Amino acid sequence: MILGGAVSVVVMYTFQHLSLESMKNDVTRKNDENLARMIILSGQAAWEMYLCGGPEEYRNYLDGLAAGAGIRITLVRDDNRKITGEPLDHESEKLAVSARIRGDAIIRKADENLTVARSLTNREGGSVVVVGVQAFPPGMPPPEEGGMSFPGPPPGMPPPPEAGGPPFSGGPPPGMLPQPDGGKLHFISHLFPPFWGTGEIVRTAIMFLVVSGVCYLLARSLTIPIRKLQRIAQQIAEGDYSVRVGKIPGGTGSELAALGRDFDIMVERTEKVIGAQKRLLRDISHELRSPLARLNVALELAKKQLNAQDSISLNKIGKESVRLNELIGHLLILARLESGAGLLAVEEINLTGLVREVAEDVDFEASSKGAGVEIAFAQEVSVTGSRELLRRAIENIVRNAAQYTERDTLVQIFLSAEGKEAEIRVVDSGTGVPEQDLPHLFEPFYRVAKARERQTGGAGIGLAIAEQAIKAHGGKVIAQNGVGQKGLVVTVTFPRSL
Repeated sequence: MILGGAVSVVVMYTFQHLSLESMKNDVTRKNDENLARMIILSGQAAWEMYLCGGPEEYRNYLDGLAAGAGIRITLVRDDNRKITGEPLDHESEKLAVSARIRGDAIIRKADENLTVARSLTNREGGSVVVVGVQAFPPGMPPPEEGGMSFPGPPPGMPPPPEAGGPPFSGGPPPGMLPQPDGGKLHFISHLFPPFWGTGEIVRTAIMFLVVSGVCYLLARSLTIPIRKLQRIAQQIAEGDYSVRVGKIPGGTGSELAALGRDFDIMVERTEKVIGAQKRLLRDISHELRSPLARLNVALELAKKQLNAQDSISLNKIGKESVRLNELIGHLLILARLESGAGLLAVEEINLTGLVREVAEDVDFEASSKGAGVEIAFAQEVSVTGSRELLRRAIENIVRNAAQYTERDTLVQIFLSAEGKEAEIRVVDSGTGVPEQDLPHLFEPFYRVAKARERQTGGAGIGLAIAEQAIKAHGGKVIAQNGVGQKGLVVTVTFPRSL
């Protein structure tokens, strides 16, 4: 906007200057045409002076004309010599020959000199060529600026062509006359002269400052509410649904204010829906705990009363009951983490030792399918947090990798520390995850391959608990496919204890 305003100012001044320059050129051209007529009339008067008063009067007239008007006249005979018999210079001879052949006036302008050549005839049949030069010597203003005076024609001379008709054949010289080379008359002028003076610079600077101030205020009125909306959106993306936009600067009737109100309504409704979902999940989990406990007691009593064959079926029921109890426990943990209740116990944790314990436990479990877990690289790192919650998060990630890695392969764990962060990278050799499913991998109950999940007995909640636990420790977790879509790489970062 500022650039547009500055360009507008420059264009405005440029067109203004070009308009004045065009007007000046028109005035200059008409002055030159009038001067050409004056030179030809002065030449006619000089010829009459020569015929009537002789060479002496002729020279006196030319001297007075040169001193008063700055016009130098030369009359050329048919033999290309001056009318007084002296030889001509080469340039004047060329002009005289061209004027005699063409029959029209020839006008040339260079710098401050206007040169005119015209063939004249009288009633007796005599002819001469007038070669005149209008020069503006230093100290003498040009005719368009200060005017000029020159001696008039002698008594008895016919009136000027525009008043009483032409005193010689060929009529008055036209306004635009051909040059000796046959081209059109060109009055040389500069299209873009150096016209940008001090006044224009000052006016442009003032205009630039005014436009800049208006643009700044307008941009500020737009960006302040937009940045506020951006901050609120970022807080909501981080899980804080209690924030509101509130009043937007710019008035209650503006479009941005209406957008803020709609934004608040959307956030309020979203907060209610998510809150109701979390409460429902928590309440159901609590309510299911008591029936499951009673069911387990009844199963134990039934085992004592029934025979061995029936006991096998009861054992199966008991196993599923235990699995359901674990799922409910996971749901309660997830509900507590999502509610932002915080960590129950905070302590200094040797992360390296914790990762080694998890790797040993999962390696023992994975050995039954011919897979394993190894620590490929580990630095000594310590973090602050809940040991049990942190162990559960890391264990869920490593166990998930061991569950889907190929047979006879190893899950590799890399533990490193750089600056203020500790990083755990878990790499498996499985089939990877489709790219469209990667963003949803840590959502509760999300399953990438449902048939595979059912075979392994997964409920799709372990990684969700891991993400919430990691966030509770101020960290973040990212999942991405390995090189060539081979395997899954899960990277966890924590703020380390220094």
